[in-house]
Amino acid sequence: VEVATRLDGTRPVAAAATSSSAPDSGVTLPARVTSPTTPSTGTTASRVTPGTTATPATTVATPPAPAPAPLAWSSCGTRLQCAKLTVPKDYTDLTKGTLDLFLKKRSADQKSKRIGSLLVNPGGPGVPGTTMADQAIGYFGKPLLDRFDIVAWDPRGTGKSGQIVCADSLDPYFSIDLSPDDDAERRATVAAATAFAKECGRRNADLLPYVTTEATARDMEQIRRALGEDKISYFGFSYGSELGAVWATLFPATVRAMVIDGAVDPTVDPETFALQEVVGLERALTNLLTACARDAACPINNGGDPGAVFDRVMASLDRTPLSVPDDPNRPLVNQGVASWAVLSVLYESQLWPALTSAFAEAQRGNGRPLLDLYDSYLTAGGQFPHVFDALIAIRCADTVDVGSAEEDARIEAELRQVAPRMGPYQVGQPFCRVWPVKGHTPVHVTGAGAGPVVVVGTTGDPVTPVEASKGMAAALEGGVFITADADKHTGYGTSACIDDAVDSYLIQLRVPKDGLVCRRD
Repeated sequence: VEVATRLDGTRPVAAAATSSSAPDSGVTLPARVTSPTTPSTGTTASRVTPGTTATPATTVATPPAPAPAPLAWSSCGTRLQCAKLTVPKDYTDLTKGTLDLFLKKRSADQKSKRIGSLLVNPGGPGVPGTTMADQAIGYFGKPLLDRFDIVAWDPRGTGKSGQIVCADSLDPYFSIDLSPDDDAERRATVAAATAFAKECGRRNADLLPYVTTEATARDMEQIRRALGEDKISYFGFSYGSELGAVWATLFPATVRAMVIDGAVDPTVDPETFALQEVVGLERALTNLLTACARDAACPINNGGDPGAVFDRVMASLDRTPLSVPDDPNRPLVNQGVASWAVLSVLYESQLWPALTSAFAEAQRGNGRPLLDLYDSYLTAGGQFPHVFDALIAIRCADTVDVGSAEEDARIEAELRQVAPRMGPYQVGQPFCRVWPVKGHTPVHVTGAGAGPVVVVGTTGDPVTPVEASKGMAAALEGGVFITADADKHTGYGTSACIDDAVDSYLIQLRVPKDGLVCRRD
């Protein structure tokens, strides 16, 4: 999830706004992969979550990186091969040493028709990208699997590429009140962020300065060189959209074709970004409650007014958090835990019933379902227990404007006005203000010279709203915008129309019509 000021207290320069009719992260799973665990990117009005952020101004002149060694692939599973690639820690100072990236490849099904490699990234930031090779059948349609080697990697600081681990448990830092009512509660959020940052610096001092999005985009160029391909194709989701846009800006001559799905606008001011993102979340929650109001079987239908139940439960959890007696070492289920639970289901309309059921149970005094949803979000159901550690580290590495508490208060008031239900929970811990290393100015995204870049926006995307993806397409010199009309995060996999447009472009370089709109199958 990514929304405005974000839980790291940073100010991403992002998303501008034309309105849309429907509702990262960072971990982003396309529609074919069913999972309630995708966080965001995606980027939260004060909470860092896997999704995306935009990229301000300039980049430092960087000397050419040394030629990488050819990849030595070895079998690591059915149809899978793995390899290691050594890259510079710091592309501006090669004396800082190296780190090893973990890569995984699923070879094309029809070798005689193979086009080349399709470099892929699932978002986050913080998600081990090699999961896309493992789960390629869930992510990609048969036309792409037939014609491309799916080449994925764990970005630096994630998975087997030096996983950043800041804390053994996220509970002390994420289960706190995210809508503090007084100075004591505000001080508690700062104390939690400070403790997290200090521990993260102690454990990861040798890596934290080097996990910027720009560095990972430069790693992509090293992967291309190691594969021996003059040009390469790329498909990125959520934060992977931001990563692709930076790569295309830095290395436009190496882009064969690129599709990015679920992005933010890299041109607008931070407050516009904050407001747009929280409106996306509010829109998604409104759609969920509207669907429940129309369904008499919905557990919180409440005579057609489920919103009243939602508001009542959230207020009750603020006053009297629920314990989970069979798990006494876990946090109380308060508003903070519930807000993460809400985010966990907004990524995909098929997950909405899990939330309405959890709120019905909370009304009866049972907080377990909300705690389970909270867990599914922060650790991807246990699959990625440290995705948020890496996510915060990467976001803070990309951040130079950390804002102030005074700015937070003013923006929080705006968020509450435009998003009464979701706004209060989208200004959270100021991680990057107390981060142990200084952030870097991100790359100014243009994609100049990269050729057509197909950008997919989804009308009901809660964390990379369709307005933001449209802004990304406009910012790219060759941006082509297509729309998936669906209630979920990212659009590929929602309809044959979208899939055909994307697959035809990546395979045949047939550019879809700008402005194409596809309804969900």
